[in-house]
Amino acid sequence: MKGGTSNISVVPEFMKKIQFHEYLMGLLLLQVIVRLAIKASFNEWFFAYIAVFAVYGLIIFYGTKSMHPLFNRIRLLCNIAIMFFAYSSIKYIIPVFFGSYTFDGMLSSLDKSIIGGDLSHTAQRIYSSPLTELMSTGYFSYYVAIAVTLLYYGFRSSIETFCKFCMGLFGIFALGIIAYTIVPAVGPYVYFKGTYDRQLTGYLMTKLNNFVVISGSCKYDVFPSLHTGVGLFILLFTFFNSRKGFYVFLIPFIFLISSTIYLRYHYFTDLFCGACLSIAVFITSKLIFEGMKKKLLIGKESSLPG
Repeated sequence: MKGGTSNISVVPEFMKKIQFHEYLMGLLLLQVIVRLAIKASFNEWFFAYIAVFAVYGLIIFYGTKSMHPLFNRIRLLCNIAIMFFAYSSIKYIIPVFFGSYTFDGMLSSLDKSIIGGDLSHTAQRIYSSPLTELMSTGYFSYYVAIAVTLLYYGFRSSIETFCKFCMGLFGIFALGIIAYTIVPAVGPYVYFKGTYDRQLTGYLMTKLNNFVVISGSCKYDVFPSLHTGVGLFILLFTFFNSRKGFYVFLIPFIFLISSTIYLRYHYFTDLFCGACLSIAVFITSKLIFEGMKKKLLIGKESSLPG
């Protein structure tokens, strides 16, 4: 992949500012704190969110002041921990906000209005163990794609390129997880449990994928589909920045999107909104990034002797 490895240790001047994704990650944390306070739920999660918000703020503050290459890479990478913290907390804080209520009924009704019904039921016509194995592999490729791109851009590319990647990636994660806290849903495989005529069976990857989903899911991570949103962002980012990476991820992405329906994890509405979120954040972060670079260039030109 082509990641802009020249000047790999140079910290661009715009890192002195709070970045687009940092505002959104901060908003994710803050809105949970405020909503827990409104519910008078001053439990361990309330104080954990305050502590994480404070630490995140300090990391950003020090990064903007020090402009140290290693620390600013850590500043960007720490968003992984913030994202995992917020994601893992969802299954504990949603009952505080909504009790046992979920929006699956609304999402399935939207699917019925848009496409006439639930696609996961329609997919039963093509069920087979080999196909389930292939779809499970496609679904699992989501985690591989995130890990590979973060490792590559985090340690092999310039800080400038890594920042551009993080602006989009963590912008999508932040807005997606905020949506989880506003529109919690459990997905077709839970909501429609008992209505399927055929069971999903597969082999090794099917078992591995089931284990990861069951043990790692935050339970209410359906709307929007971040598998769609993040997967599409990686595809778009590599298309414009690392064309070889785009061709590597293209086929797995097709199976990734198909698998979310086939494996009964998402409604069509989730996929559509996930794609819209991805495109919107990709364009917005790209415009903001280019604006920062342009402003920096104008500033340098104006400082030159006339």
